[in-house]
Amino acid sequence: MVAQGPLEAFVMVRIHVGQPIQTSCRAICRGFARDIRLNQPPPIIEPPVAPVTAVTPTSLAARLLNVFAIPGEVFEEIKASPPNAANWLVPALFAGVIFAITFAFVVARPEFIKKNLAPQQQTIEQHVKDGKTSRADADQMLKLLERLYDASTLKVFGVVGGVVAGFIRVLWWGFVLWLLARVFLRARVRFGKMLEASGLAGMVGLLAVIITTLLEMNLGDQFASAAATKGFDPRNAAHLAIMALNFFHVWQAGVLASALARMTGVPFFRGALVMFPFWLLWMSATAIIGSGLLHLAG
Repeated sequence: MVAQGPLEAFVMVRIHVGQPIQTSCRAICRGFARDIRLNQPPPIIEPPVAPVTAVTPTSLAARLLNVFAIPGEVFEEIKASPPNAANWLVPALFAGVIFAITFAFVVARPEFIKKNLAPQQQTIEQHVKDGKTSRADADQMLKLLERLYDASTLKVFGVVGGVVAGFIRVLWWGFVLWLLARVFLRARVRFGKMLEASGLAGMVGLLAVIITTLLEMNLGDQFASAAATKGFDPRNAAHLAIMALNFFHVWQAGVLASALARMTGVPFFRGALVMFPFWLLWMSATAIIGSGLLHLAG
């Protein structure tokens, strides 16, 4: 038996006496609705959307302090928040002030001036004895050296150099984070965001500078640090490498690895595998270059 549609049913239906016409209309409409439902594809059920965890915004002071204890949460907040230049400008200013005080303190000390001025004076006197330089020219060079190694002059150079170094430090590590993310992790993160991460991560390095300066004041050694005390030879590349591998520098490398991982959305272990090799190469290069410059300086 062939199933009848609503129209055929309407043709075949016999309206009995007393049966209202609207009843047949309702039956026809129900039939149309049934056929439409049967011919429609099954409904598409969307999967439930996972709730997005909101990042609680914190103050700049809180971020500057939290980076020592919970750096991962700090970098997650930076990633989820709108750009904020204060995250790198304020740490850069802090670094500039601390470096300026440190450099001015180190270069203006009498033992530093004597240690660096005496070899150059001896070299000039030796040139006079060998006939390479006249006495008049030697006297002019000695006066120039005395002016350059004056305590007030060195303080000015130290302050200016410290401020510049503070900003260069933040810009450099921001560029390193951006480059490592783009080349090794194939992640496109805005350079401004990496600057913010670099500025906050650099607070650990500033703590190391403060402790180093206090050790220098206490021990009377300009090369004292958390890993190297009296007897440290700045011309020995191995000693420079040991100084670079102190606890604070390794701590800062770990914070930078956390910044790289959180800003690119990869696990910390993967970020560390990218950051720590570069950091070791960078520290080794700076140690070798520093030792070579000190050898050239005599």
